Amino acid sequence: MAADGFILVVDDDREVQAYLQLALAVLGRPVVIDDGLQVPAACPALAFVDLLLGHRDGLPLIEDLVRRGAPVVAISGLAADAAPVVAARAAGAEVLGKPFTLTELRDVARRLLGGSAQRA
Repeated sequence: MAADGFILVVDDDREVQAYLQLALAVLGRPVVIDDGLQVPAACPALAFVDLLLGHRDGLPLIEDLVRRGAPVVAISGLAADAAPVVAARAAGAEVLGKPFTLTELRDVARRLLGGSAQRA
């Protein structure tokens, strides 16, 4: 994973996209927003992927990104024992439950980026 790699956010909710864009931009890396239809071919330094995209299941994307070596955080409003959440963990993703705080979001991002992210 490149030290200057980008953070990928995949969510079909425009408000969540905007929130994550602003919240993660302070970490000193480019933030690429996607709705899950045109995911970049390049492997991100970190990816946040909504488990339940309106037009597709987020799990295959999570599995693909993990297989490519990207640390992935699955975002979900589902219960911790729900099948998609359990499957995301089994695939190697961390899970961040909605609602989450700005501190929780940035803490998980910094930890998975290996401390190379800027403090804000």
